[in-house]
Amino acid sequence: MQENKKRSNTTSRYDDGSAHHCPRCGSSIPAYPHYSAWCDICDWNLQPVASKTVSGQVFKMPPRIGTFFDEYLFKRVLKMRHRLLRLTFLQIIALLSSAIVFGIAGLLFWQSAIFILSENQAQTLGGVILFIILVWSLFPRFDTRPAKRVQTEADEFPMLNRIVRRVASALNTDTPIVMLTEQFTATYARVGIGRHPVLGLGHPFLSILNAKETVSLLAHELSHSQDGAITRSLFVRTALQTARRWKWLASPLLWFRNINPTSFAHYFLLVLSWFLSLFVLPFTILEIVIRFCSYQDSQRAEYVADASSVQVAGTHDTLSLLRKSYYQHLAALRIEYSNAPAHIKFDRLQATLAAIPKREIERVWRIAQRQPTLITGTHPSLQKRIAFLQSLSPQKSLVEITPREFEALQEELAAWPCVIRKRERNWHEELEQEQQDSCEVVPMPSAAD
Repeated sequence: MQENKKRSNTTSRYDDGSAHHCPRCGSSIPAYPHYSAWCDICDWNLQPVASKTVSGQVFKMPPRIGTFFDEYLFKRVLKMRHRLLRLTFLQIIALLSSAIVFGIAGLLFWQSAIFILSENQAQTLGGVILFIILVWSLFPRFDTRPAKRVQTEADEFPMLNRIVRRVASALNTDTPIVMLTEQFTATYARVGIGRHPVLGLGHPFLSILNAKETVSLLAHELSHSQDGAITRSLFVRTALQTARRWKWLASPLLWFRNINPTSFAHYFLLVLSWFLSLFVLPFTILEIVIRFCSYQDSQRAEYVADASSVQVAGTHDTLSLLRKSYYQHLAALRIEYSNAPAHIKFDRLQATLAAIPKREIERVWRIAQRQPTLITGTHPSLQKRIAFLQSLSPQKSLVEITPREFEALQEELAAWPCVIRKRERNWHEELEQEQQDSCEVVPMPSAAD
C-alpha cells in the first residue's frame, strides 16, 4: 500500500536512487538522489514554470502572442539569411517613432520659449519649469565604464585578453574592455560618451567551456558590435528614455511609494495620475511602439550573432555552446559556485559538473526547449535558434586555441576569484583610509567654543 501511494505521488523528487514509475503513464523511469525525476514517454515533469501573462513596464501579453511573433521572425530570418543587416521595417518604425518623440519635445521647447518671453510672470515661471523638465527628460544617460578593479588587465590575464583580441580581429571589430563577473551569462555593451566596447564574461560560464566553445562564446558576443541592433542607437535609446521620463512625471503615485493605499492622499494622486496621463498619452503610445520594435530587433540581432559565431567557431561548437548556456539552470552548479571558497571555486565547479547525471542535464535542456517565447524577450526561442543554426552551411572554426593556450586560460580562470577578492579588499581599505584622512582634516571643536 505504501508503494502504491508512492507511485501515485506527483512529486518530482526522489531520494532513494532507485527506479520509479511515472505517475502519469506508469512507465518505468530512472531516478537519482536529490535530482528531479521525469518521463521520456509522456514528458511528465518537463513543463516549464511560466505564468499565463507576462508583465512588462508598459503592457501585459499572453505567451501565445510571443509565440506568434517568434514564428514570424524566424520565417523572415530564413528568407533574409544573407541580408540580416539590412534596415528592417520595424527598425524604420522605431526610428520614425523616435523622431516623433524629439519632434514633440521640440514643439514643447518652442512653447516654453514663448512662455519665458511673455510679460506675464505666471507664464514665465511655467515656461522656465517646462524648459527644465524638457532638458532633464532629453538628457541622455550613458552606461558607466566598469571600474578598474573588475577589469581583467592584460598583465594579470594575458591569455584571456590575447584570445579576445584574436577573435575580435577575425570579426574585424574593436577590441573591447574585458571584465569577468560572477554571473552565469555573457554580455556586450558600449558605454560612456565615447561608446567604448565592454565584454562581460561570466566566470562560472566561461569555466565550464572547452576551447572551441570559448571561441564560439567570444565570437557570439563580439558579433553584437556589428548586429545593427537599434537598442545600441543613442538616438533610439534617448527617445525611449525621454518617453519613459514623461510617463513617470504623469504618475505621481510613483513619486510617493510609501503612501497608505486607503488614505485620501492616495486617491487624490490616483485621480491626478489619470488626469496627467491624458497629456502624456502620445509619449506612452510611442514608448510602447519603440519598446516592441526594440524587443523584436534584439531577437533578430541574436540570429545575426549566431550566424557570425558559426562563421568563426563552426556549427558544431556553436550548438554545443548554446546547450551549455542553459547549464545556469542546474541548481547544483549555482549552489556549489556560491558556497565554494575563492581559491577552489574553479575546481569545485568542474567537479560538480562532472558529477551531475546526464539525465539531469537532459531534463534542463528539454525544459528549455519548451519555454515559451515572450514578446518582451530579447532572445528568440531555443527551438528556433537551433533550427536556424542547423539551416546554415556547415563551417569550420577560423580561430583555434591550442592545448597549451587553453591550459594557461584555465589557470587564469582558477586564479580570478582570489584576484577579485584581493582587489575588493584593497579598494575597501583605500576607501576607509580616505574617509579617515578627511576626518583628520576637519578640526575638532575646542572646549572654549
